[in-house]
Amino acid sequence: MENVKNGPFGRFCNYCFYWVEGKDGEGKRKLKKVRAVSQEFAIMEAEAAGLFGPFDVRCEALEPPTDRQLALAEKINLKVPEGCTKDDLGTMLSRCMDFDGDREPDPGLLHYAQDCGVCFSSFTGEKGLLQSMIAQLCARDRAVLFAYAVHISRAGGCFKDPRKDPEASVFRRFADMVEADPALWKSLEGRDLNDYQSPNTRSKAYKAVMSCF
Repeated sequence: MENVKNGPFGRFCNYCFYWVEGKDGEGKRKLKKVRAVSQEFAIMEAEAAGLFGPFDVRCEALEPPTDRQLALAEKINLKVPEGCTKDDLGTMLSRCMDFDGDREPDPGLLHYAQDCGVCFSSFTGEKGLLQSMIAQLCARDRAVLFAYAVHISRAGGCFKDPRKDPEASVFRRFADMVEADPALWKSLEGRDLNDYQSPNTRSKAYKAVMSCF
């Protein structure tokens, strides 16, 4: 994950906060704070929230760890790297306490998440990254990830870059179905991390994926 640590923000997170100023539907200037991996994604977030260009964009540094975080890290003997931010340490603490034993994500999964604009710290594990992806991905990209998860549950293997899988066309076909069927998206929207690691074979979303193979 060195490519993330040495990224444009010079920290362990692949993102920062942006202040995006644009116009609302009535033409009034509005300012919105968004978290994004680049200025391009920050503008997309602002547009999704109802703002229109032209935009003025500035970035804001991430906050340092809180005293409470540092005290908890010391209590559990967690070493805090130099330059670690509040978000980085939050990821590290979650990995230790919520996802104990979480393995490193495959580089392919990291690249896919990055290309999709998912915000994460390079200290995240596979489960933590998947959870961030489920929470942040747009409907189509989440559909691709879920179809990929179903495929992995049947064929074996770990999460990598679904775009490079031989069954990538199947994942895209399922994504087309999700975009065309609100009921199917509702079923997919209700799937949590556990259902990506071990898909519920009785769900509408699972059955739809299977129909694509």
